[in-house]
Amino acid sequence: MSFRTLSFSAFLLALLPGPAAASEGLKFAAAYMCDPQRVTEAMVQACIRRDVSLSSRFAAALKSWTGRNDSEIQRLKNECVAELTKRSSSDAELQDFMAAVNRLNDEAIAAMARNEADLSFCGEMLTGLETGKSDLKNFFPPK
Repeated sequence: MSFRTLSFSAFLLALLPGPAAASEGLKFAAAYMCDPQRVTEAMVQACIRRDVSLSSRFAAALKSWTGRNDSEIQRLKNECVAELTKRSSSDAELQDFMAAVNRLNDEAIAAMARNEADLSFCGEMLTGLETGKSDLKNFFPPK
């Protein structure tokens, strides 16, 4: 599944408990949509733990990626909150949705820490961060 095709309706499935619970991939996509910087930083840390010799390249690449994507990071966070607000029937429900988003982020980050990214993923990620292939506009174009 491409991030590009992920609708907010599908995203909301990731927030539901029980039998309607989403796949790990959907949960990761939802977490990434609402806080791409936090998830990207966690992926970078997982890759650095895997190969510490790449830490300076990853640090420079992450700084560059963050600079190129700052406005997109804010746009996605704002869209996430706006969509959750629109679908909430009360402030309490909105707070529940936001707590669920935070849990998804925590789960995605914990999964990366447990699995320690493999070297091929880390190589692709480093290239994407350095070249702009992983820029958010490529996955989440503005509406």
